[in-house]
Parts: sequence; C-alpha cells; structure tokens
Amino acid sequence: MKKVITIMVMLLLILLFFSCASGKESGESAGYMRISMMVGTAEVRLSGAAFRPARVGMLLRQNDVVKTLGHNSSCSLSTPGGSVVRLGGDSLLIMKKLYQGGKIKAEKTGLELFAGKVIVRTKKLFNKESFAVRTKSAIAGVRGTQFVVSIDENNNTSVGVKSGRVLVSRKLSAPDKTADRVVKTLAKENPVLLKPDQQVVIKNSDNVRIVKAAREELKEIKTEGAEKPVIKEVIQEVIEKVSKAVKKQRVTVKPESVRFDYKKDRQLEKDFEALEKLKIELEKKKASSSAKEGQGDSLKAAHEGVQADKEPSLSREEIEARRKKFEAERLRALKREKMLRERKTQDDRE
Repeated sequence: MKKVITIMVMLLLILLFFSCASGKESGESAGYMRISMMVGTAEVRLSGAAFRPARVGMLLRQNDVVKTLGHNSSCSLSTPGGSVVRLGGDSLLIMKKLYQGGKIKAEKTGLELFAGKVIVRTKKLFNKESFAVRTKSAIAGVRGTQFVVSIDENNNTSVGVKSGRVLVSRKLSAPDKTADRVVKTLAKENPVLLKPDQQVVIKNSDNVRIVKAAREELKEIKTEGAEKPVIKEVIQEVIEKVSKAVKKQRVTVKPESVRFDYKKDRQLEKDFEALEKLKIELEKKKASSSAKEGQGDSLKAAHEGVQADKEPSLSREEIEARRKKFEAERLRALKREKMLRERKTQDDRE
C-alpha cells in the first residue's frame, strides 16, 4: 500500500512540474490598461464590484468598466506596449480582452464601446498582435493607427481615420443558428478598409434590415439534417439573395466610406492632440526606465566577470558584446557537457 501511495505522489509531482514548465514557457499573462490622465469625473467598476471614483494610476483588467460623467469629462488609458485611448464625455467602455503572451509580450486588446466616443492611437502592431474596438453595430480592427469610434443613442456607429488604416465590418447576429451563420459570414466577407481622412457610419437600422432579409430567405429552405456541403451552398445562395434584397432598400452590405475632416470638430482635434502628447510622454518615461535598467544590467554583468579586465572606458555596446560572448561560451560548454554525458551513457549500455 505504501508503495502505491509513493508512486501516486511521484506521478502527481511530475504532472505538477510539467504543467508549471508549460505555463512558464508560454509566458501567457493577463494584460491591463492604466489610467494615465483624467479631466472632470470618471468612475470604474473593477472585478464586477460597484462603480467607484477613478484615479490616475489605477489599473484596469479584463472585463473591468470605465465611464466618464459629464460632457466635458475625459479619461485616457494606456497599454504596457504604448497604445493610448482617450474616452470622451458621457462614455462607457468595457475592457473586453486584455492579453499579453509569449516572450515578446505580444498584446491583444479588445474594447467594447457602449456609449459615447473613444479616440485611439495604437502603437505599431507586430505579428500575433491585435487591437479592436467593437460597438453594438460595428467592429473596427486596426494596425498602427489614429482613429475615432463613436456610438449614439440609436446604436449607430461612426468610425473616422486620421492616420493609418482601419478595417470596419458590420456586427451582425441572428437568434437562430443558420441565419446567424449567414449574417456573420456576410459581414466577414464585406468589410470596408478605411484610409486616412475617410469615415464610415454604420446604421443599426440597416443591420436589422439585413438580418431580417436573411431570416426571410431561409424560411423556405430546410437545412435540418442536411450535409455540411449542402449547407455551405445554401448559405452562399442566401447571401447573394440577401445582398440583392437589401440593395432594393438602398442598403449596401459593404459599408460605404465618406470624407472625414476631423478639423471641423474643434473638440475632436483637441482630443487627438492630447492623445499624441500623452503618447510622447509615455514613450519618454519608457525610454528613461529602459536606460536605468540597462545601467543596472551593465553593473551586474561587470560583477559577474563579463568585464574581468576592469576597463573603465568600455562603452555600453562593448559591454553588451562581451556579455553575449560570455553567454555563448557558457552555452557551448553546457552543450559539450551534455554530449559527453550522452556518449558515456551509450558506452555503458554497450
């Protein structure tokens, strides 16, 4: 009995070890946004608790909510990587997806705007990174961009681009499974790419018309028990019919862009300027922090023997080069030691 218990304990420890190793290797962690600046009054709801006053420096995690109270209030948020978001007056924003993962801490940010306006200035996004803003009627996905998203009391969404590009699609859903699949495919296949000085307005009433048309077209079609290829054919057929049906109602499935002149709105121009200043300030702080860390690494490297000759005139580049050389030699020595062990094991077996 003792032997069985010992074996079970050993297996448990092994599983625990590998699960810890796997988590460490993936480097996955929850992201956050920091409140960097505030004007007027704002409140936050953290971890599902009641709303309470917001303050500069406060961290917002996934599913946390921030809202501004009053037309002249604003609240600016920033991600660890340097993307910044400015929430306008009488606005409500949910941190729907905040994630950092991998060795390079790739950011995936998803925000949901329920009321008001957000002005966004994203950092340059790399592979596996994403930044999106959703409303009830639209989805805006970006890559290194300055843009604004607003939603009104009728759930009509406006997206305007100052610089970069934004891919905007309708946000469609239906209560029944097949219709939902149809409208989601339709929205995915018909996005509009906004370039600088372009804007799109997506009316929620148009979305309702598209969903209604899809459901009406599906009434006469029986998809229950049908094979997958047949369902795919049906969906494509319905998509074509829906596009023609709503076109007669002067609704285009693919949103149409118009000219965007943010300078006509003095408040919006100020918001963009404030966001740019905030981004510059955050970059300066980040650069200053990196420089201090670099100095600390240099001192540590010197202490460990990378600067064994104690030359006081070495530059930071030379110090880094010596550190890399020292690390490479250490890895080669470990590799040779491993090969010798494997060879010895093989000889013992023979």
